[in-house]
Amino acid sequence: MIKTIKRHLISLKPFKIDLILLTLITTLLGIIGGLPLNIQDSILVPALNAARRLGNPVYFSSPGFVIYIFMITYIFLFIFLYLIGMIRDTSEFRTLFETNTLFHNISFEFPGHLIILLFSVLGIICTYLIAYKIIKKRSISFLSALFVATSLSWVTNSHLLTVNIPFAALVALTILLVLNFIKENEPMSLKQIIILGIVLGITSSTKFNGFLVSVAILAPMLFSYRKKYRQLLKHILIIGVTAVLVFVILNPYIFLDFKTFNAYNSIQRNTVKIGWYGAESETNYSWIDHITKSLYLGYGLFPLILSVLGTIYLVLNRRTSLLIKITVITFPLFFYFVIGLSKSVLYRYMLPLFPILGAYSGLGVYGLYVSLMRLINKIASPDFRKLKFILIIFLVLISFVSLYPNIRDSIKHDLLLREIDTRTDLLNVFNEAGLNNITLNIYYGTYLSDVLYNNSNIAIGKNLWAKSINTNVLESEADIFAFDSFSHDRVIYSHRSGNQNMTYENYYGLPNDIKKDYKNFEGLYVIQISPFIAPKEQVPFSQQSGTAPFPPDIIFRNKPGPFIEIYFKSMIIAKKVEDSCRKQKINCISLSGKESYYFRNIQI
Repeated sequence: MIKTIKRHLISLKPFKIDLILLTLITTLLGIIGGLPLNIQDSILVPALNAARRLGNPVYFSSPGFVIYIFMITYIFLFIFLYLIGMIRDTSEFRTLFETNTLFHNISFEFPGHLIILLFSVLGIICTYLIAYKIIKKRSISFLSALFVATSLSWVTNSHLLTVNIPFAALVALTILLVLNFIKENEPMSLKQIIILGIVLGITSSTKFNGFLVSVAILAPMLFSYRKKYRQLLKHILIIGVTAVLVFVILNPYIFLDFKTFNAYNSIQRNTVKIGWYGAESETNYSWIDHITKSLYLGYGLFPLILSVLGTIYLVLNRRTSLLIKITVITFPLFFYFVIGLSKSVLYRYMLPLFPILGAYSGLGVYGLYVSLMRLINKIASPDFRKLKFILIIFLVLISFVSLYPNIRDSIKHDLLLREIDTRTDLLNVFNEAGLNNITLNIYYGTYLSDVLYNNSNIAIGKNLWAKSINTNVLESEADIFAFDSFSHDRVIYSHRSGNQNMTYENYYGLPNDIKKDYKNFEGLYVIQISPFIAPKEQVPFSQQSGTAPFPPDIIFRNKPGPFIEIYFKSMIIAKKVEDSCRKQKINCISLSGKESYYFRNIQI
């Protein structure tokens, strides 16, 4: 058996070995730990809606391509399980996974996770091939792909059922196709033009700003089609028409349900103008913040420095053709400029740049090698071979030092996802506290809604959801107040709090008893459930951790989920919850309202 495996490995071409290794690394980093508990902007729900509503996802924050891939996958999976007699109707579909009847510990979301991982692998392979197209060095191409595969933003988004990884992968595929099709003073064939139009349409059907990748197609065409302007216009028209047709085919309900689409679109337009509410999501300095936050934390400091060196090397390198330079430089510049016009800074916005940045980082290492080799040659030392060997070891160390922080944080992220989320702790504590027969009015934030409202056994008398504008809710009194860091820290840290008097009351609808009796909170009994190994005051705000563990708070974590603070009016209920914590060995901290974190920090 071992001899057979060895023989097959030896027979593999080096390129295949590289791609297999990259696939394994990408898959492992993207699958270990599974999915976070609560995924914002998950496309699984719209996909299931589309399956029930003749293709209408009733969700237009993203276009339909990936949503329909999810829809088709789950439809075929349902049909297969139905035909083999494992389920009788749709009500048993999700239950089959939740009860571990099908496979042990395989969640209902797992097929969707596999789809995201396939796109993740596609993006990494495209990164490898883009780098190879530029420099023709396997080792540098492998290193370039490794920079992306281990980057924390790429890894965290590979654990999310969102369009971000598919979009980045399709952008990379588009650029790779351009690099393969475009030639000096030679127009592309009609077949190649149609392929580019189709891919552009698919990319735009994955995320609405996908059309921005068209600059990577058009810019090199302007130089390749010199003195053939009629053919240039014809081919641009074909690309445009093909892309539009593909977009219309993949997004029919944008037009059939335009009213709903326009409502979603108005929200998106608003966030471009003012940003999402909360620190790091609202800024007047997007171009700077995407470097100091999105790329610094998500791609890594050392890879980012190497990418700058690689860009310089690419521009100065005369061996690289002008068309290649135009293709891989115009898109990042144009995309970064356009995204920087928005006042919203979300780290995922930069993911489409990662494959190109990976190629730049690899070129940065190669540029150092070439520059130092020239210096060694000038010295003309008799120990040339020894110096070359030392140089190679030095560059290997630089590469390792550049990769290590991301590898460390990515592994930490995956291992944290294996731990029990604090929201699950809260759910277990409430369900085991003997509160099932008590009707309670509970106030909670957005990130606890799924846990408390959909999964808890508590008989909730009134659902006092934080964003409710229902008059009955606003005039109600709560028995329990559940504050959490994902929902409420953004109010404390928001840039608007200082310059626009944006208090918590103005952002969230609040039950009247919070407004009129907030000072009395200092006398309430409070229980904290914390994911941190340090006091909450010592943990820096981390916007991205609302989705999955992420810097800067990742180093303080021993589990995923938000910091939770529960305020009780009834001491009897508080003691039941406290006893439940003790029985389940959950580290709950009891304190008075006066000592609590949110009483001392939220403006009301």
